[in-house]
Amino acid sequence: MGLNLHDHRSLVARLGLAFLLGWIPNVARAQDLRSGESVGWQGTGSCAAAACHGGRTVPLALKGSEYTFSQAYDPHNRAYSILFDDRSRTIEKNLKHLRTIEEARPFENDTCLRCHVYQGFSSEAKWTRSPDFALADGVSCEGCHGPAGKWLTAHTELGWKGLSDTQKLVDFGMRPTKDLLARGQSCVECHVGLGSTDVNHDLIAAGHPRLFFEYGSQLAKLPKHWKVGDDKRRNPDYEAKVFVLGQLLTAKASLDLLESRAIRSLPADSTSPWPEFAEYSCFSCHHELTPRGWGAANATGSAQRGSLQWGTWSLPLAGILPSDLTGLKADDSSSTFGSLRALMTVADPDASTVAVRARQASADLARLAEKVNQGTIAPEEVRSMLGQSLKFADNGPKLDWDGAARRYLAIVALDKAAADFDPRYSDPAVVNGLEKLYQGLNLPMRVDRRGGIFDSPYRFDPDRVEVEIRSVQAALPNH
Repeated sequence: MGLNLHDHRSLVARLGLAFLLGWIPNVARAQDLRSGESVGWQGTGSCAAAACHGGRTVPLALKGSEYTFSQAYDPHNRAYSILFDDRSRTIEKNLKHLRTIEEARPFENDTCLRCHVYQGFSSEAKWTRSPDFALADGVSCEGCHGPAGKWLTAHTELGWKGLSDTQKLVDFGMRPTKDLLARGQSCVECHVGLGSTDVNHDLIAAGHPRLFFEYGSQLAKLPKHWKVGDDKRRNPDYEAKVFVLGQLLTAKASLDLLESRAIRSLPADSTSPWPEFAEYSCFSCHHELTPRGWGAANATGSAQRGSLQWGTWSLPLAGILPSDLTGLKADDSSSTFGSLRALMTVADPDASTVAVRARQASADLARLAEKVNQGTIAPEEVRSMLGQSLKFADNGPKLDWDGAARRYLAIVALDKAAADFDPRYSDPAVVNGLEKLYQGLNLPMRVDRRGGIFDSPYRFDPDRVEVEIRSVQAALPNH
C-alpha cells in the first residue's frame, strides 16, 4: 500500500513547486537584498531578552527558553568559533599552500563563513547585517528561521499568529520550520551544499570532513528547543517521513550542486575541476591494494573496473522507499537517474549534458518530496520499507561502506517509525543487533599508525555487516 494523500495543508502544497525549485527568493541569500531595503540579519541579541526567548534558565527546553537552550546545547552556535582552532587553520593552510599555520585565517574566509555563519554570507555586503550582528554567534537563530529584518517586530504583534506560513515566508522571510520539508531544506543548504557553498575534493583533501548528511539521524542527534511530541502530533508518520524526505532532499541538493559544478566548469577559462571527485565514493580510490583489503575487492561494486562509483551517499535508496515513488532507480538506464549515472561513470562526462540531466532529476525529486510532505506514510508501508531494508539479493554485490552505513541508518529510522505505530514491534534484541552493526561501521581512530580519524574504514567487513543485518531481521516480529 502506498502513500495515502490527505488534504493539502502543507506549505509546499500552497506554494507549489516554487519553494523547492527556487522560483521564489531564497530567504537565506541576504546578498540579494539591495541598499535601502530592510537590513536582513539582526543577530541573536534580538532574541535574548527575558521577555522573548531568553526568559527561562531552569528548566530549559520550555517555551521562552529557546535562546538560552540553544546557547547552552546547540553545536551550531560554535560553528564560527571552531574556525579559530588549529584544525581549521591547518585546513586553510593546506588549501592555500601557505607556509605556516599562523598565516591561515579561516575566520575571515567567505568560503568558510558561508556555512559557519549563514548560507550566502558575504563579507563585502556589510549593509545586509545589523551593527548588532555578531559573527561569534555562529549559525544561530536566523540560520534556520531566516533573516529577521522584516519579521523581528512583526512576529511580536497581535495579528502575527493569524498569518499563514506562506505569508510569513513570502512577505516577511520567516521560514516555516514546523514544516518538515522546509526544515530539511534549511539543513541541506550547508550540510550538502548550495552553489558556491561547495565542500569539494580540494577542501576535503586539505582536511575538511567529508559531507555525508542524513536528515533523520542528524535531526535525532540535534539538541532541540522544541518538543518532538508536537512534531509527531502534526505528523503521526514522523520518523518515516523524515527518513523519506531526507533521502529526497539530500539527493536533490546533491544534484543541484552537481549542476552548479558542471556549469562552473564550462567556460574556456574556468579553473573549476571537472569531473569533481567529491561526487564519487571516496573508497573507489582510497583503499588498500592488498588482497585482504575490502576496498580493493569491492571498491567499485558492480561498476566497470577502473570507473568510479558516483553518488554512493546521495542517490535515493530506491529499493527501500515507498512503492509510489517511481523513477528513482539508478540501475534503470531508461530513468533520469540511470542515464545520469551512466554519464557520470565515464572518465570525462560531458558537463553541459550532465547539467541538463541533473536539473531534470532535481525537478523530479522536488515533485516527489512535495507528494511525501502532503501525504501520510501508512503503517503497512513502513513495515514494507523496513522489510526491504533488511533484504539481500542472492549473489549480489557486497555492500561497500557507504551502502552499509546508509542501510544501517535506514533500518534505525524505520524501526523507530514502526515502533511509533506499534510499541510491541521491536525488542532489545533489535537494539543489540543495531549496536553491533554500528560498531562495525565506525571509522577507526588513530591506531596501527594508519593516520587520522577520517582514514579509510580498513576494518570494515561486508560479510560481518550482512550477518548483523540478518540478526536484526530475525529479531523483528513478522520478518
